Amino acid sequence: MIQIDEQLCTGCGTCVDVCPRGAISLDGGVATWLADRCNDCGACVDACPQRAILLVETVAPRTETLTKRPAVRVPAQVATAPPALSATRRSPSLWPLMGAFLRWAGTELAPRLADLALEVWSRRTAGGELSRAQGLGIAFASRPWRHRHRQRGRQ
Repeated sequence: MIQIDEQLCTGCGTCVDVCPRGAISLDGGVATWLADRCNDCGACVDACPQRAILLVETVAPRTETLTKRPAVRVPAQVATAPPALSATRRSPSLWPLMGAFLRWAGTELAPRLADLALEVWSRRTAGGELSRAQGLGIAFASRPWRHRHRQRGRQ
């Protein structure tokens, strides 16, 4: 069960945005709780920056069978992060984008770069003038007439 302290509530609307079931609304600048929609998930308790929302549970005394006393409301213990950490948790993060980029680079970019590197390496290790010429797109770079010189005495 949710309990809202109206004196602490500033009407910021953070709890309204966080509630997955729409169980909290703002009426007159103060949060109000709709019990029939709530599933006691505690998202609003974690989100409230003023700590105006409490998750309480009804606890019956141990001697309920002997004496019929009314149940006592006790604030439930909810593990919450400090306000500074909960504020940064809600802000958008670059980590999902970085992970998507690294996944793309590993599956698409790295194999292409590896193929290119192997092709360049195999061209260089094949040796000879012909392989270098093929890499440059020249078809007949190693023909003997390429380096022909004029001989003396001939006209």
